[in-house]
Amino acid sequence: MARSVPKCKRAAYVYDRDFIVVDDISGVLKMRSECAIDGYGFLSSQGDIRNPQEIPPIINEQMAAWPDPRPIGQPVFTPSPDYQYFIFNYTIFDVVNGSSSFDATTSISFDAPISSIVWSVDGVYSATGLVVVLLMDDGLHDIQAVLTDTNGNTATFSFEYTHPHVPVMTSVVDYEFIGVDGATTTTDSTGNTTASGLGVVSGSSYAYIFNNKLLDRNNYTTIDDSGSLSPDLIFEDDFELEVAASFNDWAFVFGETLWQLQNGAGSNVLNLDVFKDGRVELSSSTGVLPLTSIAAGINLASQQVIKLARVGSTLSLYVDNVLKGTVTTAVSVDAGRFKFWTSNFERFVDYLRIEKLI
Repeated sequence: MARSVPKCKRAAYVYDRDFIVVDDISGVLKMRSECAIDGYGFLSSQGDIRNPQEIPPIINEQMAAWPDPRPIGQPVFTPSPDYQYFIFNYTIFDVVNGSSSFDATTSISFDAPISSIVWSVDGVYSATGLVVVLLMDDGLHDIQAVLTDTNGNTATFSFEYTHPHVPVMTSVVDYEFIGVDGATTTTDSTGNTTASGLGVVSGSSYAYIFNNKLLDRNNYTTIDDSGSLSPDLIFEDDFELEVAASFNDWAFVFGETLWQLQNGAGSNVLNLDVFKDGRVELSSSTGVLPLTSIAAGINLASQQVIKLARVGSTLSLYVDNVLKGTVTTAVSVDAGRFKFWTSNFERFVDYLRIEKLI
C-alpha cells in the first residue's frame, strides 16, 4: 500500500498549508486537507464520522454547518406508495349449496380502523362488510376484497377459492297425476322419469287419471327412464319416498303391495306392503333390509300419506307425518325402477314424490 511519507516522518497538519499526498487506502492522489490519519496511522479521505479525529478538517467544517437533528416528538404517519396498510385475515363458515360465508373481522389496519370491505366474485360485485355471504356455484372462483380504513387508505387482496359441493335433498320424482278424467298419460314434473302401463286393458284391468288421481286395478304402473333403469331411482345415501293413497273396499283387503323398487333383473330391491290390521311390512330380496313388520295403524279406507325416509343408516316409516317405526340399513338401494303393484281392489294414488341426497 502506497504511503505519502514514512509513518514516523509525517509532518503535523497545518491548516493554512496544503500539498498533494497519496491516499494510503485508495492509492490515488488527494490534497492533504482532504485526508486524515486513521486509527492505524494511515492517511485516508474515507474517515469514520463516528471518530472526529479521523474526519478531514474541511468535512468537519461542513458538518458544523449542518442543521440540528429534528427534536424527538410524537411520531407522524407519512403515507408511502410501498407502505403496507393492512393485514387481511378471513375464515370461512356456513358453506352451503350456492354460497359460502366469510368472516374478515380479524383483519388489521396499521393506520386507522377498517371501515369497509367490498367483495367481488369472478370480477362481479357480491357484498360489502366484514362478515358476508358470497353467492357462487360449485367450483373454482376468483375472490377480490378491497379494504378501506377510516383515513381513506385502501388495499386490494385477491385469492382463489373452491366452493365445494354440499349434498342436499333434491326432488327427483314428482307425479301429481293431474289431468282430464280417463287420461292414460301422466308426467313427472321433474322431467327425470316416465310412467308407462296406463290404459284400459279390460273392464277389470285398467289405470288412468280420475279426479286428478291415478285410479288403477289389476294393473302395474311402471316408472323408470323410458323403459331403462333410472339413476334417480338408485339410493346410495339419504332419500325420501312418499305416496298418498287409498283403497276402495279396504274392509275386504287382507294385504296388498303398495309399491316395489326393482333392479334390471326384476328383483325386489325394496317392497312395501300394507295390511288391513294396520301393519306395514318392508322386505327385500337383495339384502337391503330384513323382513320388517311395523304396527303403523294403517287404514286406507281414506287417503293416508305413507313416507319412507332414510337418514344415515336409519330407515323410518311415517304415516301422515307421524313416525311409526325404524329399521337400520346402510345398504345402497340399487334399483332403478319403481312400480305401483297390481291389486284386486281399486286403488287411488294422489301423488308420488321422491327426494334423494345429491
